Amino acid sequence: MPYPEVDQVSITLTMFVPSTGYSRWRKWALYYQVGLVAIACFFVTVPADALAAAPADSDSTAPAPASDPAEGANRAVFTVNHAIDHAAIAPVARVYRGGLPHAVRECFGHFVSNLQEPTIFLNDVLQANPRRAATSVGRFAVNSTIGVGGLFDFAGRMGMRFHDSDLGQTFGRWGVPAGPSVQIPILGPSNVRDTVGTVLGFGLNPGTYVSGGAIPTIYLASGLVGAVNSRAEILPVTDRLEKTSPDYYAALRDRAAKHRNDLVQQAVAHDDPNAGEERPPVQASNLVEP
Repeated sequence: MPYPEVDQVSITLTMFVPSTGYSRWRKWALYYQVGLVAIACFFVTVPADALAAAPADSDSTAPAPASDPAEGANRAVFTVNHAIDHAAIAPVARVYRGGLPHAVRECFGHFVSNLQEPTIFLNDVLQANPRRAATSVGRFAVNSTIGVGGLFDFAGRMGMRFHDSDLGQTFGRWGVPAGPSVQIPILGPSNVRDTVGTVLGFGLNPGTYVSGGAIPTIYLASGLVGAVNSRAEILPVTDRLEKTSPDYYAALRDRAAKHRNDLVQQAVAHDDPNAGEERPPVQASNLVEP
């Protein structure tokens, strides 16, 4: 997943409705936002770095199977998700990947990642990790200014490397177990803890509270572009995995579970995002996901 994640889209209908009954319209705007996020983030939930670890010709190094007591129902949902991917999402991603230079796609990815930084910062704070929180603030400040609104990752070149952080990871950092696997319509493989985190995570998105002007439109556009960009970047990995895996559903499910567990362990260990080898952000934290 990931990658991916995805809860960065924000839109409101209040600019299109009368000023009276504002609270009622805002409530329905939130429901509308959730629907748009689900569509936009269809494949962002599969972290590309997790899928990239999949061997090309065997499954001998595949992660341990995730807990999946409702496997029958989950496979049924996966079948529908997979069909939608093949019919609509993947073809769009292939045209996008073939029609735009890598440098342009990379700029789009940086832009989407930059809009995620405020939410990442809030989760870093909730995880009691001041070093990672400081990195998020620094990245947002640098890339929003000299990085031309986030199109260029100058912060990364200055040693402030991107890291992902969300509410599901925050719950895990404080000991909440992942729970059984769930295959969410449109969103793909997840678990109970991260599903709850995704829903509640809307409240940590600053764009949720903006009711007019250009900001909602920017968040919406970034979510849509990020979803397509993420799917395009991981096409080679998912194509290979689908061809070489004896069970594509299980391969995606287990790699998603391993990726999420790795993110939680990073939070528990207070890993320094600026240490070690840099891993560029993938839009896809979150395909029919990784």
